[in-house]
Amino acid sequence: MLKHLDAISDSIGTRNVVLELISTDIDPKRKSPKKSNKAALKNWSKKSSVKAERVNYTAEFIVDSDFGVPGAIAVTNKHQREFFLESIVIEGFVSGAVPFPCNSWVQGERIFFSNKVTNLERSKHLITI
Repeated sequence: MLKHLDAISDSIGTRNVVLELISTDIDPKRKSPKKSNKAALKNWSKKSSVKAERVNYTAEFIVDSDFGVPGAIAVTNKHQREFFLESIVIEGFVSGAVPFPCNSWVQGERIFFSNKVTNLERSKHLITI
């Protein structure tokens, strides 16, 4: 029953799995890490019935040129059922692909951190979120 409710809400365009990038750079005005727009996973409803060991999804983010390197990613699951998230790889940054190993079930909101090494000079400005 819950799977059918999730499928219906996905088919009418509800953004049920949403991602948001969190930069290693601080926004000087807000004194907190810079954040991207919230981006929904594409084609969730079409791929949710696929019977495979792994299924790949995509999402598109819009960030300013001074966004910096993603250091964390917030994943929000608005579905009724949890799902297992193996990993996320963010591409398109000058610094190269940014991997986020997850290996976790997601129900509600979770924050995952990159395992990419951060410049030590910049890391002294990072704050706990």
